Amino acid sequence: EFESRQQTLIQTRQELESLRRQRVQLDGSLASVHTKIAGFDASAAMAIGELRQRIAGIEEQLAQGESRRVVVVTAPRDGTIAAVFARAGQMVPAGSELVSILPADGNLEIHLLAESKAIGFVRKGIRVLLRYAAFPYQKFGQYPGMITDVSQVTVANDLDTSVALSQQKQAPRYRITVQPDSSVVMAYGKPEPLRAGMAVEADLLLDTRPLYQWLFEPLYSLHGKITGQALRDAAL
Repeated sequence: EFESRQQTLIQTRQELESLRRQRVQLDGSLASVHTKIAGFDASAAMAIGELRQRIAGIEEQLAQGESRRVVVVTAPRDGTIAAVFARAGQMVPAGSELVSILPADGNLEIHLLAESKAIGFVRKGIRVLLRYAAFPYQKFGQYPGMITDVSQVTVANDLDTSVALSQQKQAPRYRITVQPDSSVVMAYGKPEPLRAGMAVEADLLLDTRPLYQWLFEPLYSLHGKITGQALRDAAL
């Protein structure tokens, strides 16, 4: 019995030694795994850093490209945009007028468009009578103003967004700038301020003469015709 127990003890000690060796092996394997994991973390961190640098470089290139593509035009003075003469995405020639600005501390300007057949007697300094669509002249009257500028070249309709689509095929027209004597309209006893974008028409005051000349204008014309005929008869 003693020998049997001694044999069991020896066998148990052998098994314990084997388990210890297995534990040492497992500890080594575990350390190797930890080392590999640490290496993976370092590689991943390095790869992530490289990707972030590439993304930052691409974003900088995009920003530079966008800054070269977009041109910022700064208005020469503070004010309110009164009219826009171009559409987004439209190609315009150099020197074209894109917007009209009403200065914050300036006077109101009115832009009129006139066809070539109506531009013959139009010039700077001529007085006009203005009729505002928002205030029918039959009820609120007409308001005086003065022409301050007449364009020397025609303005194409496609540069003027105020022109209706049905009128886009019309011949180009001249732009006339008018300075109204007053920036308000008297309506029901109250001054109503004019607003940017209002539709307006104008009559030119090209000639002034005494009332009797207007009354006898037909007689003057007849006298001129008779005199002209008499002179021609005398020449014959």
